[in-house]
Amino acid sequence: MNTVYSPPLTGPTFQRAQHVTFIQHEPRVHGGQLRIDIEALGSSVDVVKAWTTPHGFFDSFEVAGPVVVLGGTFNAYADDIAPWLPSLRRWLARAIPAYRTVFGVCLGHQLIAASLGGRVSVDDPRGPEKSITRIRWKSDDPFVKAIGSAPIAFADHADAVVDVPTDARILAHSDRYIQAMRIKNAVSVQFHPEINADVIEEWYRDDEPGNLPTYRRDFETHEKQLRDLSRRVATWIVSRG
Repeated sequence: MNTVYSPPLTGPTFQRAQHVTFIQHEPRVHGGQLRIDIEALGSSVDVVKAWTTPHGFFDSFEVAGPVVVLGGTFNAYADDIAPWLPSLRRWLARAIPAYRTVFGVCLGHQLIAASLGGRVSVDDPRGPEKSITRIRWKSDDPFVKAIGSAPIAFADHADAVVDVPTDARILAHSDRYIQAMRIKNAVSVQFHPEINADVIEEWYRDDEPGNLPTYRRDFETHEKQLRDLSRRVATWIVSRG
């Protein structure tokens, strides 16, 4: 059985982040349960709606506290669809080597890899991962300890990080793909800790109505583990304050 570790939220060594910034790429792909859990821990959340930002916005982006880069339905190189991506990749390439706390989710994970010399396979031939995915953690990294080596997570992706940046440490795999990595104070995951019942409805009610009952059932079956994963990720993020 995995040892479960949760960092303390009180005491002389704990400094809670007052503010957490989410970089959101699309209206439907938002902070979900992760935002709820971060706010429940007492941190405020600011959201940068990237699709509304002017050209080159992230070249002068300055913000205090942890930054969460969310997912999206396009790939990490889709500059024609998402024209803010080049300046965001440049910001990541500056911020992460400077030991900024950044947490990447799905597309955010892929953007971190791409910005620092890694490689993302678009529509990887091994096929997409959908719904509940088994995770094999392979590190004693503090992030892995903080989330209790969660054995399952909810995934939804067709692109994947296949080559990590030179100084990255791989933290987890599924049967097919890299699921988590660390670079200095940045951690990124391929799966979706922000999933909850409302997010399931928003993502699949219109796009995959035939699969919606399966995704609902999968979430309900594993809800306790998935909610615990979100709480632990949220705790790790706000403890980086």
